[in-house]
Amino acid sequence: MNKFLLIFLLINAAFHSMFGQDLKPIDTVYNKAVKSIFFYQNNEFVFHPIFFVDREKNFELSFDLLEGSPRNLQYTFYHYDRNWQLSEIDHTEAVTGFEDLEVERYKASKQTLIPYVNYTISLPNRNFKFNYTGNYLLVVFDQSGELLFSRRIFVTSNTFGLVSKFVGPVDASKFRTHVGLELTLKTNNKKIINLDEELSLQVIQNDDYNSIKTLTDPALNMTTEFSYNKIDGILFQGMKEYRRKDIRTVIHLTRDIDYWDERGGHYHCWLEHDKIRAYRPFYSDTDINGKFICTSNDVLEDNIRAEYVMVHFTLLSDIEFDDPVYIYGALSDFQCKEEFKMTYDETKKAYICQVLLKNGFYNYMYVLQDKNGKINISETEGNWYETENDYLILCYYKPLGGRYDQLVLATIINSNK
Repeated sequence: MNKFLLIFLLINAAFHSMFGQDLKPIDTVYNKAVKSIFFYQNNEFVFHPIFFVDREKNFELSFDLLEGSPRNLQYTFYHYDRNWQLSEIDHTEAVTGFEDLEVERYKASKQTLIPYVNYTISLPNRNFKFNYTGNYLLVVFDQSGELLFSRRIFVTSNTFGLVSKFVGPVDASKFRTHVGLELTLKTNNKKIINLDEELSLQVIQNDDYNSIKTLTDPALNMTTEFSYNKIDGILFQGMKEYRRKDIRTVIHLTRDIDYWDERGGHYHCWLEHDKIRAYRPFYSDTDINGKFICTSNDVLEDNIRAEYVMVHFTLLSDIEFDDPVYIYGALSDFQCKEEFKMTYDETKKAYICQVLLKNGFYNYMYVLQDKNGKINISETEGNWYETENDYLILCYYKPLGGRYDQLVLATIINSNK
């Protein structure tokens, strides 16, 4: 045997004895799974799309089904109130068009190790249009009625105005870990008589609904203008910049990839090991605020030629936390899903997890989730007030005697702009 080949095999064996994981059976675990669900506009990823009821603003919804051939899929919409409870408005009122619409655009993958079918829906399209503003739930299902997935979307008129300002906390204990907001809402001369019933202002950090704050008590109420500027009245954890991993190629190593392998006819990618950042100094880095972009540097038609890769995450930690650790971000729908739950290996002093992901650029964090479902980043990531974040502002208006919550303002502000 060639001595260089022997050395390589010995290094490979040593590497996997230290950092390897028992490989998941991809074909059985992920068969018929729905993956890589995202909206985009002009090739830019959008997690929560904002539509305007009175003018065109088109988005594309893309998703993959991990199976060898296409099947008939359908989608529909449901109208919801400000609290995401079904509203009194049924489909025939809220949407012009058929109740159940077919997913007409699909392509099977070409020359990929894992076969999949990519589906695309244009929103809106010739088959429907939105009639009312508000919250909508887009539901995709198959012919048997099995739910594949759902996504929140917003339809607004943007008839209300907003003035925003980022401020530092007054509370000294939160000065370097939190960021404050002051908001002034202008109704354009529409008088609000019963504030609690008629108006609701919500703020969501980085499209993560677990961060939602509902503002109900303005410091100044002038019936047509409302100021939410109480001292430390709107505070968010600063967080840290999201971690990022570039797996856009299966041909070359990027700075984020430690090792590539092909096993059982599938690609495996071992990422550079992550460390706990809770007590590490803040550093500015470019992120996309928890989102991901599916794209490949290896092929042109990356929607159907990009590969699915079993990605191996490693978080070094000398201790095992009392609560479970999850990989968290848009890749997990900002939820603590079992697929993204990490396992602590005492011998390696590390949390490990393997997740099937499409070629792309991914943001994520490591979070803890307690028994009550509360998410905690303080022990794994930490917080810093200078971190750049997006904030989605939503204002709902339901006049006295009205039947549904109108979405009169939907906009995104950035802490660094």
